[in-house]
Amino acid sequence: MKSTIEYTEAEFIALTTLAEKITDRFFRLIEAEQAREHTRASVDDTLVTAPATRVGVSEPSPDNDDKHEFDFKSNTGTKPTDLPIPTDTPIKPSASKVDLDSVAARGHQELAAFIEAWAKNLGVEGTEQPDRVEMMRGLSNGPSAGAVLMYLSNKGGLLHGIDAIINLEGGETEAQRRTRVNLIGSTMCQIGSIFFPDIAQMYEHVDIYRKRSKA
Repeated sequence: MKSTIEYTEAEFIALTTLAEKITDRFFRLIEAEQAREHTRASVDDTLVTAPATRVGVSEPSPDNDDKHEFDFKSNTGTKPTDLPIPTDTPIKPSASKVDLDSVAARGHQELAAFIEAWAKNLGVEGTEQPDRVEMMRGLSNGPSAGAVLMYLSNKGGLLHGIDAIINLEGGETEAQRRTRVNLIGSTMCQIGSIFFPDIAQMYEHVDIYRKRSKA
């Protein structure tokens, strides 16, 4: 008998707020990285393009070699003619805006590969099982964690994201495919609650197929 967990309106709002906070944190990380790239680019170009200046030194004027003067206090005098001072210091364009769609697409690819390994012999007793604890820890600490979370956020949650990846296998019914989706999602949530809380918090504690079945 299939059981479902339903939340009150207050609990649902709390879960939705949590998901929004995760997405907001990801956007802030992207904006911070853009700011760092822009600052590094500006500093690098300033060091390369800014002309060297010699403080307190003036070049002799051909019209007045003996009477040339330089006012150290006001920092005025004849400027070197061999070091033109640019009116504008070229600034390298800031790092191109991150394409969030491409980030989510990369997250889809990374999660698809992850699920393929995760689902190996899942639920089949007496068979060799992958080390799913190490897999989840690796995903959490890996470079693709943010992209995976972005993909799941776009899809509406962990189960929705998995559902979009899992296809019917030979001879499998739609009901069996949905059972696989729920099994993969529930085990990822269970282990992720310890080793990848962000992904566990995106698990939908409802039957995502209810409305689809009624339709």
